[in-house]
Amino acid sequence: MRKRPSSIRRRITTLILFASLSLTAVSALVSVLVLLAGFSRLEEALLRNNLQSVVGFVQAQGELFLQATRLVALSEGANSAQPGLPDEWLNALRIEALVSIGPSGRIERLWSSDGAPTSSAWAVFLEANPLPPERIRSGQTGLVMLDGQVWLAAVQPNGEGAVMAARRLDEALLQQIANQLQGSIRVHGFDDPHLPADFAAARESFLQSGQAALLTLPDQGMAAFHIFPGPNGQPAVILQLVKPPDGFRQGRWNMAFF
Repeated sequence: MRKRPSSIRRRITTLILFASLSLTAVSALVSVLVLLAGFSRLEEALLRNNLQSVVGFVQAQGELFLQATRLVALSEGANSAQPGLPDEWLNALRIEALVSIGPSGRIERLWSSDGAPTSSAWAVFLEANPLPPERIRSGQTGLVMLDGQVWLAAVQPNGEGAVMAARRLDEALLQQIANQLQGSIRVHGFDDPHLPADFAAARESFLQSGQAALLTLPDQGMAAFHIFPGPNGQPAVILQLVKPPDGFRQGRWNMAFF
């Protein structure tokens, strides 16, 4: 018995409708995937911009501190037991450790605003990381991880070698920046033997490619890293900026606080 033409037409129409709906669904799914991919790239760009704002802030602090250290180098007497600047100047500049470095890169004398513990920690650090002559001759700044804290250090030539001044980078200010970014900032020493896994991955990425990593964390947050050099020019501190999973999805787009 042959099927009626109307029945065949209905079946063809049904198949066409089903195919059309399927294509529409596939097209919608592709559009969503493309949108999500674009949104992910936007998140990455925003995270990198946020990170560069933090890096720029630290570098600006370093430049200001280098200018202050030039004053110390100019005012320091060759044979004085303490730097030539008055204590109130040192306090105003927030200099916590001040070192005279000879032409060989070794410590000649060290002054500290808060006594022996800081002095001896810096002495140990500089004995283990003597500044090469080319570093002594050029004014520069860098970060040092010392006693679990990040220090900003500046080296400035003087008549016989160099002066190195240092102060702790204000953790409260870094936390304020993190709060404004709706994220978190963490730092670890580059050579820390007990780095967390994500920091270790960033260090490995830097050693292999010269660039730090941008990672997606297990909780779907995103982390960007920056490697800061120390006064001796070697990688010293890894800074991590983390955005939580909802960090870009609740209207938190403000990057202009600097």
